[in-house]
Order: sequence, then structure tokens, then C-alpha cells
Amino acid sequence: MDLFQTIRELPGVEKLSNFFPADSFSLKLKLVFFLCPKMKSSGFQLNTYKTGLKAAYDTGLSNSTIERLKKVESFVQAARSRGIKLDITAIWANADPLILFPSGRTCICPSMEESLGPWVDLVVNNYDMVRKEMDAFWTFYEDEPWKSVPGRFVEMEEQRLRTMLVSAKAPPNIKDDFVRRAFAGFALDGYLLSNAYRQYFGSSVILGVESPGVAVLQNAALSKTARIPVIQLK
Repeated sequence: MDLFQTIRELPGVEKLSNFFPADSFSLKLKLVFFLCPKMKSSGFQLNTYKTGLKAAYDTGLSNSTIERLKKVESFVQAARSRGIKLDITAIWANADPLILFPSGRTCICPSMEESLGPWVDLVVNNYDMVRKEMDAFWTFYEDEPWKSVPGRFVEMEEQRLRTMLVSAKAPPNIKDDFVRRAFAGFALDGYLLSNAYRQYFGSSVILGVESPGVAVLQNAALSKTARIPVIQLK
């Protein structure tokens, strides 16, 4: 079976990128996808010291997370029906406050304790791993590796992020900082997948459930030969 071609033809698949030769995945594909915690309806707000944004988080799943899970479940069912063996890990991004907000340690984000469904083999909370790698985060924040990727992806994600800040009463420099933090966080995702996460689930493939630009930015800090393969869903 030509695994690459089979996956590309599955319903719901938009694009494959950074894939190794098909025989590299002859036994099982280890897929990872990212889920964001649910923010309270108050959304993003200027923090008390006016140094950046803050947010409050709620338990449960947001509507966007539920939609992402539906995408993944549909893909998993289609792939397994074609005889493709999968190992599915959901990375619960409860480290978002550490990355996005200057006072991130005081923004408590719930861990994911509940099952996401029988087709998800493992759920990983990323807070501890991100906390240990904040030096890498700040390196990406300063070096801006996303400047080396095609500009259309940067523009796409910047526009999407700024749309999330429409109701935030914050000056332009604070919003600029938020976007830069988010981009550095995406780069950290890829860095962790190529390094620290390997001890948990080995070499993985990103299952893109967000905007296509996210996976591109997650690979921004990696060399061409080290980039994480991506199956981008529609």
C-alpha cells in the first residue's frame, strides 16, 4: 500500500507535507493534535499592570475544540477503514497562559482529565514540559524564526490572531506582543515535538486541525530535515 497516496485521498485531508518515504511509517502512524482550553466569555483583557493581556479559563470543551475532535474522529475512522494503523495523542495546551501572558503563572488553566473518546489513545497536558523549556520560548520570541517561512502563512495567522483581540481594550504594542508570543509558542510546539515529546511517543506526525498556517509556524524553527510531517485536515 502506498501510504502517502492513500492518506492524501482520504476524505477531509487537505494537504500532506514534510513526509518521509512511505516505508518509514509502514507499521503505525503516531499522530498528535493540539487542543486549546476553553476561555471564559470575558475573553482577553488588559492585565492589572497594563503590561500585556490576561484571560480566565473554564472547565469543559469549547465549541472550536468539539469541532476539532469531530474532524479527527472522522479522519481516524476513514484511515482505519483503509487498514492504516494509528496511534492518536491529543496535546492539551494548558500551558497557554505561560506563553501568552506576562502574568501567565497566575492564570490557572484546567488540566484535561476526561476521556476525549475511545479513538484517542493518550491525552498529554503540556504545562510541565513547556515550563521547563521557557528559555527556548524566549529564544524564538527574540529570533522570530517565522520570518523564514512563506509570508502568506504569517499573514494568515496574524490576521486570525488579531481577530481574536477585537474586543480586547489594549494598545497596539500589547496586541503586537500577543501575536509574537503566539508565534513563538507555535515554534516551541515543533521544537518540543522534535525533542522533549519524543520520550513520550517517539517520532510523530502533526494532525493539523487548526488553520493551515499553524503547522507551518510549528515547523518554523526546525531545519528542513528535522521538520515534523503534517497531515492537514480541511
